Amino acid sequence: MSEQYRQAYRSLVQCTFGPKEQDIDNFLSFTSISQWAEQQKALPRTSWQSLFEYNQNNHDKPGWTDVHLNCSWMHMTIEKEDILRQRIAYIFTQLFVISKNVPTLRSHDRKIAFANYYDQLSQHCLSSFRDTLGVMARHALMGEFLTYRDNNYKEGKNPDENFAREILQLFTLGPIKLNQNATPVLDDDGKEVPSYTQADIENLARVFTGWQLDNGDWLKPMVDSGSHDTSSKFFLGQGIPGGMSADNEMDLVLDILTDHPNTAPYIVKFFIQKMVTANPSPEYIQRVANEFSHSQGDMMAILVAILDDPEAKQSGGKYDGKLREPEIVYIHAHRALGIQRRPEKLTWDNLYSWRGQRFWPMAAPSVFYYYQPDGSPSDEAFANHASPEFAVYNWIDCHYYHDQIRRACHQHGGIEYDFYQFKSLFEQFEDEALITKLDHQLFGYTMPEKVKAAVRKYLVATPSNRSSNTRLWQLFIQLIFSPSFHTQG
Repeated sequence: MSEQYRQAYRSLVQCTFGPKEQDIDNFLSFTSISQWAEQQKALPRTSWQSLFEYNQNNHDKPGWTDVHLNCSWMHMTIEKEDILRQRIAYIFTQLFVISKNVPTLRSHDRKIAFANYYDQLSQHCLSSFRDTLGVMARHALMGEFLTYRDNNYKEGKNPDENFAREILQLFTLGPIKLNQNATPVLDDDGKEVPSYTQADIENLARVFTGWQLDNGDWLKPMVDSGSHDTSSKFFLGQGIPGGMSADNEMDLVLDILTDHPNTAPYIVKFFIQKMVTANPSPEYIQRVANEFSHSQGDMMAILVAILDDPEAKQSGGKYDGKLREPEIVYIHAHRALGIQRRPEKLTWDNLYSWRGQRFWPMAAPSVFYYYQPDGSPSDEAFANHASPEFAVYNWIDCHYYHDQIRRACHQHGGIEYDFYQFKSLFEQFEDEALITKLDHQLFGYTMPEKVKAAVRKYLVATPSNRSSNTRLWQLFIQLIFSPSFHTQG
């Protein structure tokens, strides 16, 4: 197969939850990544909230809202075609972190609000960073999670600083002043320079006063409660005049944050690390940061710059690529192997709820997510290099992931099942034809030779019944759980 096909596969692994064969063919029908991205942007947007409500109405256990939320997530990411939008929205949930594990957000009636939050991000994630930032800042879940909902102005009382601190530290600037290539700015003593001060946090906290739910509705943006601090403020070197409404003042500070010189390198490094490589070069970051600045944060321009960069297309280097997150591996396997619902099976099975497993969208233990972007295992092989996803691959995690993959593979077979894989996978192939088929569907013709050799050895050792589903299921499990499928680059 041509290098063009392999590169199409590589690009789609970087910017989607993993391609199926038709996705690669569609990608190759365009003459540029930019054209493909525009086609993706034009596709009808899938609503997680609508699928959640559909699952509630059709599931045999109407009170199992966690199951409805998680199974509808799998429904969306496995079946739907707006694959660029869904992955970028997911990355934004990893940046603008909220969590359903907060006690005040655990109730059954709040689950739909998480699907709504994701939908709001997905609606704006291919427009501008500033638009997406604004949607996040006004969402009721963020107001509750970072405790600025009902953060009303009271003379003589300091407002809650939680959201003010995290929007600076985690969502826009980052804690350290950066050059445009994301290397730290150093003072005369060689120490890193902070990007903001405690006074900036205190003034910004006053900006985020006076927000409340809109008539108690968790699905609508928060509104001005009439208890906003309207006095003048000074923030990041800029004066904010007094007398402004909560709405107008929030818009002003979000503009300041978006335009701040730290935001471009901080945000593009975050996206590159999520999409392409855990260890991008300073030159790669600067090229994309320049595009962020020139396009005024246009997400389509930023994403194309990330995917079209020479570093996104190279592979084989010691520090190229990254470890993929477990649910991305899982979704990719389902899409690539063509796992489908029979039409009469209205919802995805409870198996797809991932209940009892800690890694799930919008379920992190804190605003710092499951890991930080520059984290790595405590092993000398990773000295001065990042590989943060290892934090969700401890032994217990791996046991659960393997069990999830095993159960999924064993419950899918021919078209007589409620969920089934492409029938062609269960036809009688010669060994080399089967290897080629799996290399094509799972690896986009990038399966390493050592993996092919291991598959040949397995097939020789299990020749008894070529039509045996069990023989293939066991092979699928090992390939999906292999290091080669869990990594990219």
